[in-house]
Amino acid sequence: MRGFRTGLGVSALVAGAFVLATKGVGTSPAGVLINEVMYHPASGGKEWIELWNTSIHPVSLRDWTLEDSRRKPSSLASGNLTLAPGAFVVLVPDADAFSGEFPHADPYLVHELEGAWPALNNTQPPDRSYADLVILSDETGAVVDSLAYGENWGIPGYSLERLGPALGSVASNWCGSLAQDRATPGAPNSVYLEADSPSALVAEPNPFQPELDGVAFISFRISPGSPTVRLQIFDAVGRLVRTLLEDRMAGRSGRVAWDGRDDSGCPAPTGIYILYLQAIDVGEGVMAEAKGTICVARGFR
Repeated sequence: MRGFRTGLGVSALVAGAFVLATKGVGTSPAGVLINEVMYHPASGGKEWIELWNTSIHPVSLRDWTLEDSRRKPSSLASGNLTLAPGAFVVLVPDADAFSGEFPHADPYLVHELEGAWPALNNTQPPDRSYADLVILSDETGAVVDSLAYGENWGIPGYSLERLGPALGSVASNWCGSLAQDRATPGAPNSVYLEADSPSALVAEPNPFQPELDGVAFISFRISPGSPTVRLQIFDAVGRLVRTLLEDRMAGRSGRVAWDGRDDSGCPAPTGIYILYLQAIDVGEGVMAEAKGTICVARGFR
């Protein structure tokens, strides 16, 4: 069962992103995208970037480059570095230091960058709408994918994870990791939304305007027959906002209302929120999970 962070005393801001390139899954012939970024590591930790090959073909990363807003490309590999279909690679400045910090990550998926590491900024200059850029280019110099992140997109020590491949590198498609290990290098993201999951979790209306709509109804469908259900809402940096159901018996489907407030009764601010459902069949011991998102929009009447 995955652990979640609760009670973190930090503020969250879902910033608008400057999108350098809209290429990536769906439009990039390569099908490789930036999937996870550790731009603000814990004290003593190192930055790293995970790539994911979403295509059905192996992709050679030879002579591909990585760069930040300074626009000084660093080579991923001058020799053979091939990313298999559906596979991940974690780009790091120091493989030994990374393995010491994340011992559970598969070392065969960790690759030390050949060029100088493009040190990522943690703070946002007054003249920018982003803290820094992460730009991935192929051997021809064409941009394959990019990310412009804000300084408040996550919590120090926790990675930024992509929710899914379809929406591109925009703020609403990124969330602070919800994993117990603070990140998921070389593995599926903790916030990844399965498009064809047997479990379903849907919010209506979405976007949700509490002042106009009153409540949003969150409907779920799960696989086990008579499960115990837990339904929680997290903000974009992974902080628990509201527990709607806690160890509640349910059937294969259900519906619950959310009034847009947190557990203390305060209005949840405008932003993207993660819906997370866990279900356990007491008789069979089978756990199912489902994830979804809801956008809260305030100030519109």
